[in-house]
Amino acid sequence: MLRRLGVNEFNMTGTLKDWSVIPKLGAVSCPTLILNGADDEVQDSCVAPLFHGIKRARWVTLGSSSHMAFWEEPAKYFQIVGDFLADSGLEGDMEAQGIVARWFCNPWASLFKS
Repeated sequence: MLRRLGVNEFNMTGTLKDWSVIPKLGAVSCPTLILNGADDEVQDSCVAPLFHGIKRARWVTLGSSSHMAFWEEPAKYFQIVGDFLADSGLEGDMEAQGIVARWFCNPWASLFKS
């Protein structure tokens, strides 16, 4: 993994240093919730291209959070997620709920499927 990233995620010098998902965002067709915190290391300038590139994206910035809004503002965070699922028609969808639950328990597992 280090060869791909480089020194670390803040100093990309590896083989992925010029890779970007931004040109592919238009292919995302499902409702997408994008969250960040007002004091997040993932600043608005990083989130804005996702919001503008994904057709059905909703972006919410949690005002009293950094990068762990589900711990810092749990009531507000889960209200936002619940409202998003309901508005997207996914509220009663057990598969969608399972995806959310699995992601919340292990967000990286889906990225590293073999």
